[in-house]
Amino acid sequence: MSAGQYTVRVSVRPAADPHLAWMQFTAYSGGTQVARGAWFPVVTDTPQTVAITTDPLKHNVIAMVNGLAHMTTNVTNEEPIRVDATNAASAHDPSGLLVSDARTPAPTLCQSLIH
Repeated sequence: MSAGQYTVRVSVRPAADPHLAWMQFTAYSGGTQVARGAWFPVVTDTPQTVAITTDPLKHNVIAMVNGLAHMTTNVTNEEPIRVDATNAASAHDPSGLLVSDARTPAPTLCQSLIH
């Protein structure tokens, strides 16, 4: 996922347990790493809900899996978001990756001041 000069990438590697994999999010700005989350385990053969949330009012990007934040970084722009790979299946995983756009409406001025 990219927003202007910022890109969030996910890395996955096998774990010793065949029912687990290790996942990590990394954020880049202009090709330079600006944030890296810790490696964390996810259950394989089970759908995982991954959400990359951008908040232009708070100027941050949050990478979450199943509702838990695994990486947060501040951003300095509000450029459009671009997803590089959509619905792509790898040679090793026929189920691949399903990407969907879950935009939320922009907050009103009152909502912005409350939060």
